[in-house]
Amino acid sequence: MGRIYKILTAAQYEGAISLGVCDMEFEGAIPFAIHTYYEREGHCSKQRIELDPLKLQAPRKTSKWKFGGVECDFFYQGLVVFPTPRDN
Repeated sequence: MGRIYKILTAAQYEGAISLGVCDMEFEGAIPFAIHTYYEREGHCSKQRIELDPLKLQAPRKTSKWKFGGVECDFFYQGLVVFPTPRDN
């Protein structure tokens, strides 16, 4: 596994769309959003969603995006749709 980045994006989960921060990693030149969720039994599961690299924007050299006190490495100009665990 490579370096984990923070991205600011609009995300849809269980029908609700919100602006938020999630983890992202690259596999070669392909970016993947990573969503971690916890099941009722206390198990941790992760989902990887492939992102369109053309919609990924890096910040200017002098500043990063901040959201909720978290500095983000990238801004994704698209909608990330995370499937609910029961859809898998």
